[in-house]
Order: sequence, then C-alpha cells, then structure tokens
Amino acid sequence: MKTLFYTIILSIAVIACQKQTEIPKNILQPKKMVAILIDIHLLESQIPHLTRMPDSSYVLYKAYEKKIFHKHQVDSLSYQQSYRYYLNNLQDFEKIYAQVIDSLVYREATLNLGKPIQIEELKETNINRDSLRIKRKKIKEMVKNEKLKLNS
Repeated sequence: MKTLFYTIILSIAVIACQKQTEIPKNILQPKKMVAILIDIHLLESQIPHLTRMPDSSYVLYKAYEKKIFHKHQVDSLSYQQSYRYYLNNLQDFEKIYAQVIDSLVYREATLNLGKPIQIEELKETNINRDSLRIKRKKIKEMVKNEKLKLNS
C-alpha cells in the first residue's frame, strides 16, 4: 500500500516538474513578442516628451499602442494573453526581456534614441519654431480625435 502511494506521489511530482516546451497556438511567439515590446518601450520613452498633461499622454499612448499592434498584425487581447503566459513562464519571460534590453541598449548606443529634444537648441531658427508649432498642433489634434472616438 505504501509503495503504491509513493509511486503515485512520485509520478505526480515528475509530471508537475516537466517543462512545457510547446507554446500554445493563441500565444505570440517569442520573436514577435520581443519586437512588440521593443516598440512599446520606445513609445513609452517618447510619450512624456510629446505632451505634458497626463490625460493627454494616456490617450496619445493608447492611440500609438493601437498602431503598434496594427503594425505587428496583433490585437490587444492576444498581446495581453501572451504577456500573462510569459509572466507565468519566467524563464521564457527572462529570455524575451534579455533580448528586448539588449536591443534597446544597442539602439541607444548606436542611434542615441530616447534623448529628449532640446527646445533651446531648436529655437535658433524660425523654421524649427514653425515645425515645433506644427508638431504641437498635430499632437493636440490627435488627442482631440482620440477623445472623440472614446466618447462615441
């Protein structure tokens, strides 16, 4: 009787400790997840420089996030499900984020991305001032359009 009990416990422990190697079909592959996370982190780094109001930042972030999902041909639900899946599989999650961090560090080192625009440097010419005004108007229009869409 004890032998049967120990055999059952041992078999349950072996089954529970086996690593799941296959990713379910509804979960994004790690390579695609890395690409999406890179774009999202780049977006997060730029949003504070586009607007100063938190409400506008949130609306603008959501608008750009939709564009990122569209670019990668993914919907927000499958992204969220994949993110949760990888959070529950920490080894895979760590590998994904190691690639994301490596890519962002490489981009920062080679392209100097993520550096805020120095407005003082841009004020030297009228052309740059005009381009800043146009950029601000475009951002305000985008925020206004997103608010209208959300209220509809």
